[in-house]
This record gives sequence, structure tokens and C-alpha cells, in this order.
Amino acid sequence: MLKNALLQQARTLVEAGATNKKAFAKLVKAGTKIARDKAAFEKMCQCTDNPEALAGGVAHGIVDVLEIIAGKTRRTVPKDALVQAGMALLFDTLDRMEQEGRIKVDKDALAKATLDYVEALLHKVGPDKLSDVLSQLESASDQQQTARAGAVH
Repeated sequence: MLKNALLQQARTLVEAGATNKKAFAKLVKAGTKIARDKAAFEKMCQCTDNPEALAGGVAHGIVDVLEIIAGKTRRTVPKDALVQAGMALLFDTLDRMEQEGRIKVDKDALAKATLDYVEALLHKVGPDKLSDVLSQLESASDQQQTARAGAVH
């Protein structure tokens, strides 16, 4: 459970919307091991002396973590689950940084970090592949909403 209520709310939404819950959970677990590594965490924290730019540095660091995971799995991991797990890892890491007094996460900082995360992904995978992943996420979200609506009736 995250200490920052805004980050916890965002993480809960990402987790609830995970299109492949099993892969999502495995990816978050693997990513957490990498991101919690003291050297990796410090590298993300040292990306800048400017607290306002720190969240962006973390977003790029999380994309690097995802790249490590994708490489170790020989790129067989579901891309939608990878993107969603990255969001969860971003929120977890921002919460940890806030706990250590390195950053204050409010709506603006969260919005900036999220935008930086998407831009970092875009830079790494290219617009075509990211567009495909986002389409998969949107389609899965639509399917979940349809299933929920059917369950209500």
C-alpha cells in the first residue's frame, strides 16, 4: 500500500484495468526487484538536482527497467502488461522517493511523470509500436467495461 493517497488511487486504477493480471503481477514483481536495487534506485534519483525534473528522470528509469525485463524474457512478455506494469512501478517509485523526502508528488507532478513515462516509451519503441500497445489497452478496457455492464444487468 502506497502512503501517498493520489499515487495509491492511480495505482489501484492501473491494477484494476490490467489486461493480463497474471503477467502484470509477475512484471511488477520483477520490476520491483530491479527498481528497489539500491544502485538502480540511486541512479534514478541522481538523474537531476532539480526536484521538478526528478519525476521525469524516474519515468525514464522505469522505461529502462522495462527494457531490462523485456530483454530477459526475450521480448515474449505481453506489451500491454509491460506498459501497465511500468505505470505501477512508476507510482511505487515516486511514492518511495516521497517517503525519503526527495520529491513531493501532487496532481501536477503525477501528470508530468505520467507524460514523461509515455514520452520515454515512445522514444524507446517508436510511435507505431506504442500506438499498437495503446490500441490493445483501449480495446481491453472497452471489453472490461462491456463485461461489467453485462454483469450489472
